[in-house]
Amino acid sequence: MKLTDRIGAILVIAAKPRIQSSVRSALTAKYGRVLTAETVQEARRAVEREKIALMVIFSPLKDEEEIPRLFDMAERRGIAAGYIVGREIYGETAYRLEGRNVFVVAYPLQMDQVLQLVSFLHQVQRRFWLVLSEQERLQRQVQDIQIACRVKCLLVEKREMTEEEAHHFIEQEAMNTGLSKREAALKILKELKQEE
Repeated sequence: MKLTDRIGAILVIAAKPRIQSSVRSALTAKYGRVLTAETVQEARRAVEREKIALMVIFSPLKDEEEIPRLFDMAERRGIAAGYIVGREIYGETAYRLEGRNVFVVAYPLQMDQVLQLVSFLHQVQRRFWLVLSEQERLQRQVQDIQIACRVKCLLVEKREMTEEEAHHFIEQEAMNTGLSKREAALKILKELKQEE
C-alpha cells in the first residue's frame, strides 16, 4: 500500500514547471498521488481541497512572503514539509523554522537527494500517524474507564451495589447483550437516567 493511499497526496510546490514535472514523475511510481502548484496561493487551495500528507517546496516562489501561512496550515493538519532553499539563505531559514514541522534543505540538489528528502518526510509522517493513532486509542481507553466508573458510582448509589458487584454487572451486561463494555456501560447509564 502506498503512503498516499492511506494518508493523502504529496504536494510539490515549484515556480518552474520543469521541476514540478521531473519531481512528480520521480515520486509517482513509489508514492502514488502527487499534486503540483506554482505558487503558495495555489498550494493553500490544494491543502484546503485535498488530503495532503507531505509537501516539498522549491524556493523561490512568486509569493514567497505567504509561505508562513502555508506552514501554519501544514502544522494544523499534520502535514510534513520539506523546504528547499538557496545556500545563501539556508542558515537563516533553518533557524527561523526550527521547531516547526518543516525540514529545510539547501540547493543544489540532485533528484536522488530530493527522493531521500521525501523518504525522510515519509518516515516522519508515518511515525507521526502511528503516535497519533496510539494517542487516540489511549484517549478512548480513558473515556471508557471514565464511563465505566461513572456507571459504577451510579449503580452503587442507586441500586446499592458494591463496586465489585457493579463492575461484574457491567461485564455481565456486555456478555449477555454482545456489546462492548463501553456500549454496555452507556446502555446501563441510559437506563439509570430513565429511572430518575
